[in-house]
Amino acid sequence: MRPEREVLACALCLTLLGLPPAARAEDDPPAAAARASLPLEEVLRLVHENERARAPRPAPAPLDAAVSRLVLSGRLLEDAVDLSAHVELAVLADDAWVRVPLLKLAPEVHLSALPAVEGGELLDDGGTLTFLTRAPGRYAFDLGLLVQARPEGAGLLAELGVANAALTRLDLQWDEGLFRLLGDGARRGAEGASLFPRGERFRVRWAPRAQARVVEAPAERPPVESVITAAHASSVTTLEGRRVTRVQYQLRFEGRQPLSFRLPAGTQVEKIYLNGASAPFRLEGGELRLEVTPPRVGDQSGRLELVLVDQPGAFHLSGRLSLILPAASWQLDELQVSLHLPPVFDYTWAGGSLALDEAGAGAEEVEWAHRLPTPGKQLRFRQSLIGSAPDVSVRYTVALEGQYYRGGPVGAAYPPAAVQALPADGAGVGGGRWDMGE
Repeated sequence: MRPEREVLACALCLTLLGLPPAARAEDDPPAAAARASLPLEEVLRLVHENERARAPRPAPAPLDAAVSRLVLSGRLLEDAVDLSAHVELAVLADDAWVRVPLLKLAPEVHLSALPAVEGGELLDDGGTLTFLTRAPGRYAFDLGLLVQARPEGAGLLAELGVANAALTRLDLQWDEGLFRLLGDGARRGAEGASLFPRGERFRVRWAPRAQARVVEAPAERPPVESVITAAHASSVTTLEGRRVTRVQYQLRFEGRQPLSFRLPAGTQVEKIYLNGASAPFRLEGGELRLEVTPPRVGDQSGRLELVLVDQPGAFHLSGRLSLILPAASWQLDELQVSLHLPPVFDYTWAGGSLALDEAGAGAEEVEWAHRLPTPGKQLRFRQSLIGSAPDVSVRYTVALEGQYYRGGPVGAAYPPAAVQALPADGAGVGGGRWDMGE
């Protein structure tokens, strides 16, 4: 039966490929006739390839790609414009390399943040920041750049060339006490101004307030509210009961502003870093007082990092551990906390204003000015819209899995990790069992 099946398969393949078996037999002499055996899977593959080759090709896209949104937001500095750009584009060409120009990389333009985009690559293509890909689809990403200004008349001028996009806009902010925007063409608002390109180019002109000749009166706006937009805390507790806590605050404010923190009892301030550099501070009756300034003139952001040390006490076989963070004089919008605890214990959340964040949703990598290893078990917590001292409490008990006390001398009966967890006076040991009460 196998030869007949092979013949039928070959006949079916030749028929589907448009070559009748009878014609094939007439073309080849009987003595030179050739035979071939093909698995059914190979026959089907050939059939599918033939169908695809005969199918009409879809009409090509009218264009390879298009940028739908190129929205920049920036802030005036003393001699530059600090910008971030949100880009949205669509690649329409299929199975072909496509270049999408975005920004002109003139000598005065410096990239400060370049994302990794899945399916594509950002590169410098002859002085133009270009998105390169061969995968059709929609893409969205953010860039960071700094545009240096040059003197022009009594003020400064910064220029940036951009690609054509359906929506192109620059939302600009500045400190009214330091700078004034020059020229026309800007749509003013309470939070700054919106500019639009002319000839595929943004032109931003400004001057220090003492030198500026204002073409249009600036819009009145309320002062910028001093607020902590986000904070991250990392607390490491040793088995001996020493705890080091780092708290990094992302600040939004204007000019030079006072900021204070009410410290928990028993907490000492070891170091303070403002914008990555060590900063002076003073303590008055458990309150930390300092003045914060932005890293650059005209900026409205800053970063403050506190390094705190306290002694919560040595661990017992079981118990409760609490952490209280400083209460800031400014509102704190969002706080994320990571506790790093000895691995010889099991932990459960017991209370406090901080809620357990088991999935670590929204957890961010933090670049700490004060480097510190973070060993042990990690627990994550979070809290929003904070006006008082954040706190969290966890219960702990010795992790007994695979470790049992069978009586005898303490040094031989207890596993090494558990022996370290015992109180110095031997409390909790007796009668050949562990007393697991608090």
